[in-house]
Amino acid sequence: MRVRIWLGMIAMLCGILALVGCGSDKGAAGGTQGTPPTLVRTFTAFSSDTPVREEYTGSIAADQEVPIAARVTGYIVEKYVQGGERVEAGQALYRIDSRQYRASYEAARAQTAQARANYESALQDLERYRSLIAQDAISEQEFTRQQALVDQYRAMVEAQEAQTSIASDNVDDTIVRAPFSGILGLDDLPVGNFVAAGQTPLVTISAADPILVRFDITEAQYLRMAQRDDSQWGDHLQLRLSDGSLYPQEGSVVAVDQGATGGGSFSVKARFDNPNHLLRPGMFVRLVSAAEIAKNSVLVPRQAVQPLLDKQMILVVDAENKVTQRPVQIGADFGPYVVVTDGLQAGETVIVEGQVKAQNGMTVQPQMVTREDIEKAAAAPAAQ
Repeated sequence: MRVRIWLGMIAMLCGILALVGCGSDKGAAGGTQGTPPTLVRTFTAFSSDTPVREEYTGSIAADQEVPIAARVTGYIVEKYVQGGERVEAGQALYRIDSRQYRASYEAARAQTAQARANYESALQDLERYRSLIAQDAISEQEFTRQQALVDQYRAMVEAQEAQTSIASDNVDDTIVRAPFSGILGLDDLPVGNFVAAGQTPLVTISAADPILVRFDITEAQYLRMAQRDDSQWGDHLQLRLSDGSLYPQEGSVVAVDQGATGGGSFSVKARFDNPNHLLRPGMFVRLVSAAEIAKNSVLVPRQAVQPLLDKQMILVVDAENKVTQRPVQIGADFGPYVVVTDGLQAGETVIVEGQVKAQNGMTVQPQMVTREDIEKAAAAPAAQ
């Protein structure tokens, strides 16, 4: 009798456990018997021709960078600027001791005046000799000698005027001016230094606008870009700064080194306008180029991709609203979308919101999001 009672209790307990287990399975499958499926927002992957961006490590360099040297020799007696300042073309930077050059200029002026007086006196004598020879009062030889003397004095005047001009230029050159607009280096000499004409650098000046970016590309990249005829590689280049932001001005390639720099690479220079002087020589940047067009790329919103350890995962919803977790390969960004290079096909539905609540194998209730919704949401922060 006791055996029957125990067997009945065991059978009842097994039935209860079986019912509990079935209820759990049905709940995990997506909610039955009053439990609604998890609501998620989904998006249909689509295909499009997208530009493939390539990035190169580069450095900022000045379009022009020269050491400024004085054209005269002497001691620095005055300094009008400090290293690091921005200067305009023709702005005064230094003054060299001008006393000896002013003295030379005054002496040259005096000698020019004396030469001009001698010339004018000889010219008057020549006119007098001209009337005398007409009267046969002097010989032809005397007249010719006087004419040669006039020519000699004229040459002396021209020579002295040239010396005066040189002396005047030397006085002007005691003021050292910026050859072009730019930014001065920190290698500026202080007052009191002795400088030799054309030899002693006073300060280095670098052009600030435009600016150059130097970067290297491989031979394979160069050949691929050079052979393309459906896009202009080298135009509409962008810069990614060290803080991750994009520089607002676009640039273009101005020179490619015809000889490989070694290691199978070519040196390239691109020019960018720098009106606000944000870019400085020596800065490191990433140069961004939309070099190629990838045909029929598969795109999904960026938020659809979730990192998991060292993989990128996407939750795919099938025709029965069942979730499958799938690893994918990710390519470049394209606006609010990301290119999926492997693991997904256009037309498949992916979860873009609610991934935390969705699980592999779960049945969900999808709410479709359109491209217009995604692009409007991406544009909203920029509009604010």
